[in-house]
Amino acid sequence: MKIPILNPIVLAGLHGILGGLVVAKGPQRRRSGYQSFGAPVIEEVLFRGVPGALGVPGGVSTAAFAGAHAVDDPEHTDPVRLGDVVLGSLIYQAAFKQFGIVGAIGAHVAHNLAVGLGQSLVRRKKR
Repeated sequence: MKIPILNPIVLAGLHGILGGLVVAKGPQRRRSGYQSFGAPVIEEVLFRGVPGALGVPGGVSTAAFAGAHAVDDPEHTDPVRLGDVVLGSLIYQAAFKQFGIVGAIGAHVAHNLAVGLGQSLVRRKKR
């Protein structure tokens, strides 16, 4: 009997809201449309679509995704933020396995939009 798990796209959104609530306590940066929509498309094609087409195991692309984020943004080298990126990458990989590249992109976009929502909730509460 297969035990149903939470849809990875929904899980990515929940993960994003929680991340936004935590990140909102630090300095605020506005999220651009590119960060919310463009970057997930490019990143998921590079880190999931191409490796998947070449038969690269999902764990390798998850590690590469986290490593690229740590190099790209020193903030991601903080153990909590790096763990956040690794967990996100695992969720996007689950979406990729279940729904293909469109699912991985959807999960990543849902996460990024939900981070902004979580940050907004904290900012609204502070007013």
